[in-house]
Amino acid sequence: MKESPIRVTLLQDLGDERGSSFSVVAKQIEFLGSVLDIHIAMLRPGHLRGNHYHSEHREVIVIIYRDRWSLYWDTGADTQIQQRQFNGNGAVLIEIDQLASHAIKNEGLEDLYVFGLSNKQYDAQKPDTHHRPIVQI
Repeated sequence: MKESPIRVTLLQDLGDERGSSFSVVAKQIEFLGSVLDIHIAMLRPGHLRGNHYHSEHREVIVIIYRDRWSLYWDTGADTQIQQRQFNGNGAVLIEIDQLASHAIKNEGLEDLYVFGLSNKQYDAQKPDTHHRPIVQI
């Protein structure tokens, strides 16, 4: 059976009374080969990020959350859309292969924090972002 182009890992909270702390292990970073771009974003309640795929690079996305949100993805053009919902407090790491459309929807009342790492440097003149909507607001 072929491995899914989207892999989700719940990260263990290693924090203490000062707050949460999450670690990403070498195997999860090695998926990229090398990190050439880091993107940091916040996603407000009721909003969506993604609805696209990349043809030339892979991504690792880490999401820190304190409420409800959903991850949507497909496995290529004209494939079934899949969804996974998250609730409560925590962090997840998502490994995303090329050609898998993905979207993150904040369905809660708290902001989400999104940290994206890529194995290709972002180029505004030639962004490797191809619109393929898989979820609506």
